[in-house]
Amino acid sequence: MATQLSETRSERVVVLMTPSEKRALAERAKEAGLSTGEYMRLAAEFGAMTPAEEAELTALSEEMASVNARLDATFAKLEETARRADEFDEEALRARYRAELEARADIDWATLAEMLTRPARS
Repeated sequence: MATQLSETRSERVVVLMTPSEKRALAERAKEAGLSTGEYMRLAAEFGAMTPAEEAELTALSEEMASVNARLDATFAKLEETARRADEFDEEALRARYRAELEARADIDWATLAEMLTRPARS
């Protein structure tokens, strides 16, 4: 969508550069899908950063790298947990605990069964 300008573009700025600089500029403009003139206008308006902006961008970049590293570690833990959950055999665990309990001589199983089947007191 084209933006309507409040005034007509009528001024020129002449910039001298080498043929290789001009080719590189034209290639960057083409890659951006812009004319060379529009590319230069946008670069002049938005391209130069102040030292404070560069420092802020560097700090944000470092923070993003840290966040990405923590996110990667979290996903690795999640994948390991999912793998362990897939491998978990609940029936085998129940069978093991049942065998361990049934092997205990200190439990009177008949009395316990009787107690568990009695009606609840009111």
